[in-house]
Amino acid sequence: MLFGTGSVEPLAARAPKLESLDTGPLTLPEVQVFRVTYEIARRDAQNFFPPALQATVPPLVTWCFHRCADGPLGAFCMAEARLHCRSGARARTYLLASLIDSAAAGAALTAGWGFGPRAGLLSLDRCYDRIDARASLGDRCILALSMLDPTPLGPNDIHFAPGMHAAHTPKGLRLLQVDARYEVRRSERGRPRIHTFSAADWNEARVQPRFPVAASFTTAELTLEPLRFMSRPEVNAFEGTEPIG
Repeated sequence: MLFGTGSVEPLAARAPKLESLDTGPLTLPEVQVFRVTYEIARRDAQNFFPPALQATVPPLVTWCFHRCADGPLGAFCMAEARLHCRSGARARTYLLASLIDSAAAGAALTAGWGFGPRAGLLSLDRCYDRIDARASLGDRCILALSMLDPTPLGPNDIHFAPGMHAAHTPKGLRLLQVDARYEVRRSERGRPRIHTFSAADWNEARVQPRFPVAASFTTAELTLEPLRFMSRPEVNAFEGTEPIG
């Protein structure tokens, strides 16, 4: 197992603060979800993770856009960069950074689940032959992706692994297990393309995309579940995982 060897200090410096770990579920209707996954350079991949997590073989990065037209948080679009990993024996995705175009939605997602997004300019456009997504900080594009030639999938053909989000909690710095349930209405897959990716702006300058793996576009009802588990980042998850509540 490739247990993480990365320092916890950078994680602590950028982690948001949660006043409470007691949060209820949040359901967002008709969310469009666009994901692109690439294999990244393998050298020293375990350095990307704190000791609580394990690197996958091969190492993978996924960029994910969520666009919500309505619901309890109002309209917003959020973009995330995640590294695939394991927490103990379980598949997870480790949140490196996120951007959002609604301050109110960002505050709610941070207070409940530790997303901690920065403010950004985001777009997600669906055409008959492609999906295009773009994320910018000010007038500078830091991520631009496409999915070409969409092909329909079945509603159960897409898997969403739980996330691991760093946060300062009442019990100290922890990695929160963020569980989300997707009730898929429609999904497609296609050929992924990266046009722009500024790795340093997503909190991990060493991530180097090498080979395209997958791209998908899904419409679903998304429910963020109450927090159930968290881990101490400085020790492996077999030792440091604890229940919440």
